[in-house]
Amino acid sequence: MRPADLTLPDSHRPSRSAARPVLVACLLVAACRSERPDRDRAELSQELRTRTGHGLPSAAEVDLPLPAGVELADGLDQSEAVALALWKSPEFAAVLAELGVARGEVVEAGLLKDPILTFLFPLGPKQYEWTLLLPLEALWQRPRRIQIAELDLERTALDLVRHGLDLARDTSLAFVECVAAEERAAATLARVELVRELVRVADERVRAGEAEAAE
Repeated sequence: MRPADLTLPDSHRPSRSAARPVLVACLLVAACRSERPDRDRAELSQELRTRTGHGLPSAAEVDLPLPAGVELADGLDQSEAVALALWKSPEFAAVLAELGVARGEVVEAGLLKDPILTFLFPLGPKQYEWTLLLPLEALWQRPRRIQIAELDLERTALDLVRHGLDLARDTSLAFVECVAAEERAAATLARVELVRELVRVADERVRAGEAEAAE
């Protein structure tokens, strides 16, 4: 990319109309740097909370060991298991990190290099002149770059929500299966104890019958 080179010789100070490109360029750069992408963490957290009952940890909560309201000492219910999975899953954390990268790319796509204004003062026979370097090619391509970056941000946001929903579903299913397995194990132990009791009673009856026969 080669910036445009605008050179205007003049023996006087540049006129107000000649300085307009400088002002326009500065305004364009300022506008570029005020770009702020949407689809932030809070918005996606609210979307997940609406659909799963649990959101993402905020910036103030990210270093906390457990989500608010979750206590391991009294065991976990299904809702707490989902909250803990969204809070601690390394795979989900990696997808969440991609959101920050995508938001940064939107900001970067809107940035332009600062225009370079050079003044050459008269020296000997050389006349006064000034040079303005503008990144015209980057300015022309900027809307397309922003559009591509915003589409990628939206894709990343949708992917994050999908991963969150999948994680909540898988955690809920795993929790139900775990509870069912514990109930089956408890039922099996109860049957074993019942069989043992029946055997004990039968043994006592046999011994009682043998004692009566001996008398």
